[in-house]
Amino acid sequence: YMYLYFVFFIIFGSFFTL
Repeated sequence: YMYLYFVFFIIFGSFFTL
């Protein structure tokens, strides 16, 4: 579950940066 959370966080961060 932690892995999924980490991936989600990375995707969200990328979107925010964009």
